[in-house]
Amino acid sequence: MTLLIERLLEGDEKAVSEFYYLYSKQLLFYLQNRVPHELAEEMLSDVFLDAVDSLHTLRLDTNLKAWLYKIAHNKTVDYYRKKKLKTVLLSQVPYLEVLASEIHEPEFQIEKNAVRDNIEKTLRSISAKYRKILTLAY
Repeated sequence: MTLLIERLLEGDEKAVSEFYYLYSKQLLFYLQNRVPHELAEEMLSDVFLDAVDSLHTLRLDTNLKAWLYKIAHNKTVDYYRKKKLKTVLLSQVPYLEVLASEIHEPEFQIEKNAVRDNIEKTLRSISAKYRKILTLAY
């Protein structure tokens, strides 16, 4: 295995093909059991792209197969994390629509201006040094 890693690091194109064919079938099966089938092949490509990009960080004594499975696992976790985030965001659409309609109301503008005036008044009441720090931070 270390010979394959060394060849990959040297940029040997045949080594890249061997690398892919050696692990792609097993990884595809792994991914198909965890994500929708239509995404599994695309995710497989991403796994190998990430692996090739990160090979230089790999120690020669690392279990290459386990490392690839870890990358595939992380891709799977990312997929479901993004899917959950999208679901949460879409569930907030009715609230966001109400909020968007209220932003243009005169009462909202008056409240926003009052908050801004309070912030400016407070900033003027503190020393220039702290005002600068807060202004730069926010």
